[in-house]
Amino acid sequence: MKKTFIAISVLLLAITSCSDFLDSDIRSDFNYNNYFQTEKDLISFANGMFGGLITWTWEGGGL
Repeated sequence: MKKTFIAISVLLLAITSCSDFLDSDIRSDFNYNNYFQTEKDLISFANGMFGGLITWTWEGGGL
């Protein structure tokens, strides 16, 4: 009985504590009207895209 009570208590605590995590704000709002307005936006996009491609092996570390 005690194990069941503890299990139900933990389950209820876990379910109610997730509501703030699920209600997150949208951090970026891209659409066709505000996409790449300036040259800085394009450079920022390219840096983010190509930054993920450069790894230790691509820089000569593992070839």
